[in-house]
Amino acid sequence: EDKVKKFLNFYERLAVGTNHRVFDVEVVNALWGSIIVSIVDNYRPWMVAYRDRRGNQNLWLDLEDLAGRLR
Repeated sequence: EDKVKKFLNFYERLAVGTNHRVFDVEVVNALWGSIIVSIVDNYRPWMVAYRDRRGNQNLWLDLEDLAGRLR
């Protein structure tokens, strides 16, 4: 579980930076776009279950938002 959280948190930080225009979305898309979309698609069930267990529906929202923008 810790490894999955660390993995998702890395991409969440990248997404926060991109969503706040610290990182250029076109560059992020070129480098990691398909990876980010794939991560959200593949880990969404785990993310939802973890949010429910923790009672925190705000986890990894920037990551999901960025994946939606990169589709």
